[in-house]
Parts: sequence; C-alpha cells; structure tokens
Amino acid sequence: MSPSLTAALAGAVVAAWATPLPLEISLAADDTSNTNENAPVVFPLTPEEKVAIIDAINENPDTLPRIMAEEHNVSEAAVVEALPDGMSLRIEPSAFEELWADLTTWENPLLIVIASGSVFEIPGPLGPGEFGRGYYNIDAEENAWGGHLKPDQLGAIYLIQKPFRGNDTWQCAFYDKEGSRVFSIYVGREGDEPHGPTLEAFDALWEKWQS
Repeated sequence: MSPSLTAALAGAVVAAWATPLPLEISLAADDTSNTNENAPVVFPLTPEEKVAIIDAINENPDTLPRIMAEEHNVSEAAVVEALPDGMSLRIEPSAFEELWADLTTWENPLLIVIASGSVFEIPGPLGPGEFGRGYYNIDAEENAWGGHLKPDQLGAIYLIQKPFRGNDTWQCAFYDKEGSRVFSIYVGREGDEPHGPTLEAFDALWEKWQS
C-alpha cells in the first residue's frame, strides 16, 4: 500500500471516531440509563377505546378478548386490562415463580395455546420447575408435559373470569410485552361443570393476589 493511501485511510478512521453521534442516538443512550426494568408494562389504550370495549362486553359478555383486540386494533392484553371490575386481575411477572407454585396445586387444569389460528389443549396437572440457562424448566418425564418458559419476556399475567358460549370460564393467562397471549391455564371441567376443587383453588388464588 502506498504511503499516500495509508495516510488517507488513517485520516478517515480518525475522522470517523471524532464525529459526534447524532443527537437522537445520544439521547437514546441517556434514556436507557434511566429505564426502570421493573416498571409495569403499559398496554396502550385510549379512553375512547376503553369505553368501546366495556360497551362491547356489556352488550355481549361472551365476546373473546382477542376478537375485541382485532376489532379495535389494540393488543389483547389491553382489552383484558380494560375488562370490568371482577373480570380480570393483574399479576406482575416478577411474581411468576410464586404464582406457578400455586398453579401446580390445581388438580384439573387445562393448558391452552393458540398459534396462528390453531388451538392446542393439554389437560393434566402442571409440574414444578426451576430456573436454569435463562429458562424456567419443567421436566416432561415427571409431568403431563414439559417445556422451557421465559418469564423475563412476559409483560403481564391475568386471572380472568368471564363467560364464553353461555358458560363461565376461569383462567390464568400469560401475555408477552407486546400484549399477545403466550398461553393460558384454565380451570378444567367435568362434563359441563367446572372441576370443583380446581375452581376453589382459582378463587383462593384470586383472593390471594387481590389483597
């Protein structure tokens, strides 16, 4: 490489390092230092949208939150947050491990996962887990199902009790930080009736986290 070319490249490198960052990038760096990672995730919803959702629920209590979310172009978690008092109760993801321990006592839960229109229903008690390698790990060998959960990616957890198709339903729903549902744990049924002991466990859970 010629001396003149070497000098030109060196000058370009020095100039690049000396150039100040754009103002918006510098401000973003400053804002990050003040971010409270433990602050509750907010799911945006205007007052008008909240009124519309409450009106829709009052008109038809069976309406699913995900359907209302699609109709109003908001997140499903925002809809759940706006449900009338007594229909939903928010629990912060920081309480995940304690909450999961409570859920493992349910005798007849039903895990439901909805993905791209498909619905997966997995009955059976939930197994305990433990943290490792960034996941909350549930051993499949000792439980009805196993998996690797990411509580740090959750935005909110809700206990929800509302009717669907003429029947009351009870669930614990887990939402990510964008307000999309990850999965739900429902109170299982015996025929058309909810499983008594599991419903009692749900009620106890509601009372515990409401206080």
